Amino acid sequence: MDKFLLMKAMHANNETQSDLAAAMGLSRGQLNNKINCRRRQEFTHAEMDFIRKRYNMNDSDFLSCFFAQNVS
Repeated sequence: MDKFLLMKAMHANNETQSDLAAAMGLSRGQLNNKINCRRRQEFTHAEMDFIRKRYNMNDSDFLSCFFAQNVS
């Protein structure tokens, strides 16, 4: 996952992690764990689809964000 692309999409939409977490029904900590791949937490397909639609990601941005090989 390329967390910087997700952060870029959030900021482009004037949102914070707290905003996205609330929209997804997660705590900020849960969202942060998923973004940083901590505690074996990963985004589900439904969550990725939700984010894609919320931020109107095209195919390239979506794939780069969630399936990036070079993890930071």
